[in-house]
Amino acid sequence: MDQNSQNVQLTICPFLGYQDVPAAVAWLSAAFGFKQGAVIPSSGKSIVHAEMHAGDGVIILESATQKTTWNVPATHGIYVYVEDVDAQFLRAQAAGAKIVRKIEETIWRDGTKSFRVLDPEGYQWSFGNYKPSTDGR
Repeated sequence: MDQNSQNVQLTICPFLGYQDVPAAVAWLSAAFGFKQGAVIPSSGKSIVHAEMHAGDGVIILESATQKTTWNVPATHGIYVYVEDVDAQFLRAQAAGAKIVRKIEETIWRDGTKSFRVLDPEGYQWSFGNYKPSTDGR
Protein backbone atom coordinates (compact mmCIF):
# COMPACT_ATOMS: atom_id res chain seq x y z
CA MET A 1 0.00 0.00 0.00
CA ASP A 2 1.49 3.34 -0.95
CA GLN A 3 1.71 6.27 1.45
CA ASN A 4 -1.11 8.23 -0.25
CA SER A 5 -3.69 5.46 0.08
CA GLN A 6 -3.06 4.77 3.77
CA ASN A 7 -5.00 7.84 4.95
CA VAL A 8 -7.88 7.67 2.46
CA GLN A 9 -11.37 7.03 3.85
CA LEU A 10 -13.66 5.44 1.26
CA THR A 11 -17.30 4.40 1.28
CA ILE A 12 -18.41 2.40 -1.76
CA CYS A 13 -22.01 2.37 -3.04
CA PRO A 14 -23.32 0.83 -6.27
CA PHE A 15 -25.55 3.06 -8.37
CA LEU A 16 -28.23 1.78 -10.71
CA GLY A 17 -30.16 3.72 -13.34
CA TYR A 18 -33.88 3.03 -13.68
CA GLN A 19 -36.39 4.32 -16.21
CA ASP A 20 -38.93 4.65 -13.38
CA VAL A 21 -37.16 5.40 -10.08
CA PRO A 22 -40.35 5.63 -7.95
CA ALA A 23 -41.43 2.18 -9.18
CA ALA A 24 -37.94 0.80 -8.50
CA VAL A 25 -38.00 2.20 -4.94
CA ALA A 26 -41.39 0.54 -4.31
CA TRP A 27 -40.34 -2.77 -5.86
CA LEU A 28 -36.96 -3.00 -4.07
CA SER A 29 -38.74 -2.26 -0.80
CA ALA A 30 -41.44 -4.88 -1.38
CA ALA A 31 -39.25 -7.56 -2.95
CA PHE A 32 -36.08 -7.28 -0.87
CA GLY A 33 -37.10 -5.35 2.22
CA PHE A 34 -34.81 -2.41 1.43
CA LYS A 35 -35.60 0.78 3.35
CA GLN A 36 -35.99 4.09 1.55
CA GLY A 37 -33.49 6.77 2.54
CA ALA A 38 -32.88 10.19 1.02
CA VAL A 39 -34.88 11.09 -2.08
CA ILE A 40 -34.29 14.03 -4.41
CA PRO A 41 -37.33 14.68 -6.60
CA SER A 42 -37.32 16.08 -10.08
CA SER A 43 -40.18 17.82 -11.82
CA GLY A 44 -43.54 16.05 -11.67
CA LYS A 45 -43.51 12.63 -10.01
CA SER A 46 -39.97 11.79 -11.10
CA ILE A 47 -37.00 11.14 -8.82
CA VAL A 48 -33.43 11.90 -9.90
CA HIS A 49 -31.69 10.36 -6.85
CA ALA A 50 -32.85 7.89 -4.21
CA GLU A 51 -31.01 5.89 -1.58
CA MET A 52 -32.10 2.42 -0.54
CA HIS A 53 -30.69 0.88 2.64
CA ALA A 54 -30.01 -2.79 3.33
CA GLY A 55 -28.31 -3.33 6.67
CA ASP A 56 -25.18 -1.18 6.63
CA GLY A 57 -25.22 -0.95 2.83
CA VAL A 58 -26.61 1.74 0.56
CA ILE A 59 -27.66 1.47 -3.08
CA ILE A 60 -28.09 4.69 -5.05
CA LEU A 61 -30.81 4.82 -7.68
CA GLU A 62 -30.58 7.35 -10.51
CA SER A 63 -32.88 8.26 -13.34
CA ALA A 64 -31.69 6.43 -16.46
CA THR A 65 -33.70 8.87 -18.53
CA GLN A 66 -31.67 11.91 -17.47
CA LYS A 67 -29.76 13.57 -20.26
CA THR A 68 -26.03 13.20 -19.84
CA THR A 69 -23.43 15.45 -21.38
CA TRP A 70 -20.75 12.79 -21.30
CA ASN A 71 -22.31 10.30 -23.78
CA VAL A 72 -22.36 7.37 -21.35
CA PRO A 73 -25.69 5.91 -20.22
CA ALA A 74 -26.32 6.43 -16.49
CA THR A 75 -27.42 2.83 -15.96
CA HIS A 76 -24.98 1.30 -13.48
CA GLY A 77 -21.64 1.70 -11.78
CA ILE A 78 -19.98 2.32 -8.46
CA TYR A 79 -20.06 5.51 -6.40
CA VAL A 80 -17.15 6.05 -4.01
CA TYR A 81 -17.24 8.62 -1.23
CA VAL A 82 -13.93 10.45 -0.85
CA GLU A 83 -13.07 13.42 1.33
CA ASP A 84 -10.85 15.13 -1.25
CA VAL A 85 -12.52 15.04 -4.68
CA ASP A 86 -9.85 17.17 -6.34
CA ALA A 87 -7.00 14.89 -5.22
CA GLN A 88 -8.93 11.79 -6.32
CA PHE A 89 -9.61 13.35 -9.71
CA LEU A 90 -5.92 14.11 -10.24
CA ARG A 91 -5.00 10.58 -9.17
CA ALA A 92 -7.52 8.97 -11.57
CA GLN A 93 -6.43 11.26 -14.39
CA ALA A 94 -2.75 10.45 -13.80
CA ALA A 95 -3.55 6.72 -13.92
CA GLY A 96 -5.15 7.13 -17.35
CA ALA A 97 -8.84 6.88 -16.39
CA LYS A 98 -11.12 8.08 -19.17
CA ILE A 99 -12.82 11.19 -17.82
CA VAL A 100 -16.49 11.18 -18.79
CA ARG A 101 -17.61 13.94 -16.43
CA LYS A 102 -15.20 16.43 -14.91
CA ILE A 103 -15.63 17.67 -11.35
CA GLU A 104 -18.91 19.50 -10.92
CA GLU A 105 -21.17 20.52 -8.07
CA THR A 106 -23.92 18.05 -7.20
CA ILE A 107 -27.60 18.47 -6.41
CA TRP A 108 -27.41 16.28 -3.31
CA ARG A 109 -26.16 18.78 -0.74
CA ASP A 110 -24.59 22.24 -0.85
CA GLY A 111 -20.82 22.09 -1.15
CA THR A 112 -20.71 18.59 -2.61
CA LYS A 113 -19.08 17.74 -5.91
CA SER A 114 -18.29 14.65 -7.93
CA PHE A 115 -16.78 13.33 -11.14
CA ARG A 116 -17.17 10.17 -13.21
CA VAL A 117 -14.62 8.07 -15.07
CA LEU A 118 -14.44 4.82 -17.01
CA ASP A 119 -11.96 2.11 -16.10
CA PRO A 120 -10.07 0.15 -18.80
CA GLU A 121 -12.98 -2.35 -19.12
CA GLY A 122 -15.59 0.41 -19.47
CA TYR A 123 -17.09 0.30 -15.97
CA GLN A 124 -18.33 3.61 -14.58
CA TRP A 125 -16.79 4.92 -11.36
CA SER A 126 -18.17 8.05 -9.75
CA PHE A 127 -16.26 9.77 -6.93
CA GLY A 128 -17.64 12.51 -4.73
CA ASN A 129 -17.76 14.06 -1.30
CA TYR A 130 -21.46 13.42 -0.75
CA LYS A 131 -21.72 10.60 1.78
CA PRO A 132 -24.98 8.64 1.61
CA SER A 133 -26.56 8.23 5.02
CA THR A 134 -27.01 4.88 6.75
CA ASP A 135 -29.64 6.40 9.08
CA GLY A 136 -32.46 4.93 6.98
CA ARG A 137 -31.90 1.45 8.33
